[in-house]
Amino acid sequence: MIEIILHPQWLDNATAGLSETLRGDLPSLKQQVNNRVAQLWEINTDNGKSWMVSRVEYFDYKPAELVICCYKGCDLKQVTQLVHDSAQAQGIGSIRYHTQRKGLNRLVVDLGFTPYETVYKKYLQEA
Repeated sequence: MIEIILHPQWLDNATAGLSETLRGDLPSLKQQVNNRVAQLWEINTDNGKSWMVSRVEYFDYKPAELVICCYKGCDLKQVTQLVHDSAQAQGIGSIRYHTQRKGLNRLVVDLGFTPYETVYKKYLQEA
């Protein structure tokens, strides 16, 4: 059984639940959720709790894209399939996620995800 809860505002529990995935993005994601630009999801399964932040990006020239900003928890394949099915039912044209976990790419390749871009970064000042 999966229970999915959409929270209208940021929760402290989400900060703790997503702490390993936020990588300095907490202020921005919190603001996006509180301004309803992004969505905060709490996902409860038989195996535990997961947290996810997502947003939909709209374009003039192509269908909208669902962006998974961060995800932390269990049952990733099962939840990813639900997210996929929901996005498809809503007419979303694509799903994008960024990750620093190479293992995640191996998990979602069975669901049809393929590498799209490579990102390089150089710090000029310490945060």
